[in-house]
Amino acid sequence: MSVASVEISAKAGSKSVLVGLLAAAIFINYVDRGNIATAAPLLKGEFALSNEQLGILISAFFWVYAPAQLLAAWLVQRMNAYRVLALGLTLWSLATILSGFANGFAMMLGLRVLLGLGESAGFPASAKLLAEHLPPHRLGFANALLSAGINFGPSVGTFLGGMLMAGAGWRPLFLVFGAMSLLWLPGWFLGTREYAAEAARGEPAPAPPSQNCCPGRSCGVRPSAISPAITRSISSCPGYRSIWSGRMDTLWWKWPGWAVSSMLWPRQAAFSGARWPIA
Repeated sequence: MSVASVEISAKAGSKSVLVGLLAAAIFINYVDRGNIATAAPLLKGEFALSNEQLGILISAFFWVYAPAQLLAAWLVQRMNAYRVLALGLTLWSLATILSGFANGFAMMLGLRVLLGLGESAGFPASAKLLAEHLPPHRLGFANALLSAGINFGPSVGTFLGGMLMAGAGWRPLFLVFGAMSLLWLPGWFLGTREYAAEAARGEPAPAPPSQNCCPGRSCGVRPSAISPAITRSISSCPGYRSIWSGRMDTLWWKWPGWAVSSMLWPRQAAFSGARWPIA
């Protein structure tokens, strides 16, 4: 086997690791955001929350999460996307852990807002890194893995969280899940250290084949080098406009639906007489 073929194989392997780590981050993202819904029945009793207060706690995450994705999109364009994602995961993991020490409504509300701020980095950073490192024919499978994390995260989190709550209460749910989320960080730093070092030095990522370049620009140029002003960077490159349009999709479609359904859930549960099945 030639040296060139070995290098190609190594690069392909590192890209597979990158995709796997991004899918794991999205999975963790959706596990941690759903903890409050799993813990809600026990949390409501311990803090003597009204239905309105519980609805606010559940929906507070989305008040910040969707708008903050616009800020996250700007950060991953202007900064190192590897660090932005690691910083976001650290922030939301710490918010999850601290939720296990919450002493009332106000503290839990603040931590839910902090959780939404941290988790907002997930999709903008993932979208940028996938576009930088994968050719178009591999993006379908990569995005399918991230979508699997979106769907498996809540189901696994609810199942395991319910089992944990049945034996230990709601506080260990946040402590254990938050601590386990932090275990992703060593794998991220080891698996992406070469890519992250190149980004830190300002070296453009190697352009995937058939990548569409900005008009008048060469592929692989960092967004910060394209335009000093964010409005110019959006208008000068269709690829960057697609990132922002994706974030606007979340803002105007998902956010109102999530917020309204989260605030209505306690009323629906009270109206139907639904109760937590674990004694």
